[in-house]
Amino acid sequence: MKLLSAIRRPRRQNPATRHRSFERHACAIEAHLTMEGRQYEVKGVIMDISRQGILFRPRSLFIMRLENQTVALRLGDRELRGHVVNTTPRGYGLNFTETLEQDFLDDILAVHDV
Repeated sequence: MKLLSAIRRPRRQNPATRHRSFERHACAIEAHLTMEGRQYEVKGVIMDISRQGILFRPRSLFIMRLENQTVALRLGDRELRGHVVNTTPRGYGLNFTETLEQDFLDDILAVHDV
């Protein structure tokens, strides 16, 4: 065995996840997203969730660029406010205006069997 092949390179950390303070939980939770100042809502699925934000995948194949757009996310009978921090082919990255309480996040995960 060659010496160089035995040396492992350190994994590079994804810049998008480097600054996350809270653990993300993979899920598939139906939700509705409404943009401030617009009269329509976007139906979709929360792909992952943390106390600070979510990844929201719209049902539509077309994804609009919405960076810095203020939004309201309807999750059952709760409405969470935040803003879009990035748009990717996977969906919209949202940061909540207020950090979710851990108990509330635990309830969401339990109700949706995550």
